[in-house]
Amino acid sequence: MTAERTFLITAATGNVGPHAAAQLLATGATVRALVLKDDPNIAKLPEGVELHYGDLADPDSLDPALDGVHGVFWMWPFFTLSVETAPAVLAKIEREAERIVLVSSVGVHIGLERRDNNCHAYLEELIEQTSLDWTFLRTTGFMANAFGFAGQIKGGGTVHFPHGAAARTSVHERDLAAVGVHALTEDGHAGKKYLVTGPEVLTQEEQVHIIGEVIGRQLGWQDVQAQAAREEMVKSGWPPAYADGALDYFAMLTTQPEVGSTVVADVTGRPARTFREWVEEHADSFRAGDTKAPAGAEGDDALALLWERVYDPLTTEILASLPIGRGWRCLEVGAGAGSMSYWLAAQADQGSVVALDTDIRRLDERRAPNLAVVQQDVAEAEFEPDSTDLILARAVFEHLPKAEETFERVVRWLAPGGWILLEDFYFLPSEHAVSPAARALIGAYFAGWKAVGADMHWGRRLPSTFARAGLTSVSMRVAPLGPGQDELDSELIRLRMKLQGPAMIEQGVVSAENLEAFVAGLDDPRDRDVTMLRFCVWGQKPER
Repeated sequence: MTAERTFLITAATGNVGPHAAAQLLATGATVRALVLKDDPNIAKLPEGVELHYGDLADPDSLDPALDGVHGVFWMWPFFTLSVETAPAVLAKIEREAERIVLVSSVGVHIGLERRDNNCHAYLEELIEQTSLDWTFLRTTGFMANAFGFAGQIKGGGTVHFPHGAAARTSVHERDLAAVGVHALTEDGHAGKKYLVTGPEVLTQEEQVHIIGEVIGRQLGWQDVQAQAAREEMVKSGWPPAYADGALDYFAMLTTQPEVGSTVVADVTGRPARTFREWVEEHADSFRAGDTKAPAGAEGDDALALLWERVYDPLTTEILASLPIGRGWRCLEVGAGAGSMSYWLAAQADQGSVVALDTDIRRLDERRAPNLAVVQQDVAEAEFEPDSTDLILARAVFEHLPKAEETFERVVRWLAPGGWILLEDFYFLPSEHAVSPAARALIGAYFAGWKAVGADMHWGRRLPSTFARAGLTSVSMRVAPLGPGQDELDSELIRLRMKLQGPAMIEQGVVSAENLEAFVAGLDDPRDRDVTMLRFCVWGQKPER
């Protein structure tokens, strides 16, 4: 029935679009995807999908993609694009298509979303005024939202976020896509406002516990103040109304569970997938130190190697000033790509070096006969007291939920007379950045670190932390970092934005225009800035 029909999917490379594309292809239909020219996620689309480059911000760019289509699977990128062009886009769709499926929101279903928010309710009202056969998918949260917890789960095992008791009926993206595909390819769905949910009610904390059960780790939850979260959300680019609405909604769900339905089963004829099933499909995304190279691993490798080129010279200079003996026992915590572990192995060639990290994919213990690679989180690691002569950790402790407690335990591993060098960062307020684009990008980037539990001010506290731990001969070097401070540092920022910027745009935390302007400013002396300080602090454990 659908073999001669053509369908267009907008926002096609997000969490839902690739599923919709695969399922439409399976019906025998011709499937088109509307994508931006620089979309980094095109590879997520299945083979056989026709790519049409266009932008919802430019309605005329949609003409080739819409030519001859029967139906449109319509999603709108609210965070990165206003709805100013939505009426013109819809007019073009109406001239060509017969059917439209809109991915809407549960907020419309329960009356929380108002037209003045320019969100899903507004698009629904526009569509209702057309001649199209329309279907609205008023969905609850995507199960994929749990990816937002992955960094904290990998980094320490405790998720810090507001309203852990918020009870949700999150839906599997494949199930949401399936309801939409049925509405596009079958009769009987026109004029329906489907509430699309998962099959169970789970609090956010319960979701985290299920992730722990699947990956074999005990995970925890720690509520944080909603107001603090709101401030970070707004700083990172959330429109204030969106941030307020999301947090107010989560607060409501702590006392009134999210609504549910049987729509997935009713429309598709199969039960909705559970959250546990979703986690089992994506378990590797939550496992720390998985030795299997993830998607984008080559880019991550390049980033890790460039990171070392930027930071190794000062680290090496400091270590060279210490009386490292050839028989020393050394430990590098968070060894990364291994450059400093290999350097230490050469200095202590009659001693030993342990390279400790949760991700050991880039480490090769064959590089030195006295090198051992250990895959473990420092927060869970155990070494004998007084068993190490030198401990090095760079950009590690700022990510630990109980940094000072872990530091005191690590110091116990240090032998009397041994040395420890820690390097961490102090992030300067993003609102003081020199340009609007830098304020937006840096604010979003720093908010992302904070959202996964990073302590943005840990580096500044290192000297006092060393003193409280009883270390002596404490010394410190502080280096400014930021756009234009150093050619290599700017190159690191440029690569980081290339690899991570598209995801930030997709998540709605920053605009493509701000990203482009920020990257362009890396070569402009007028945009030279200091965005953070690198604190290098070292000290000695007293002899008994």
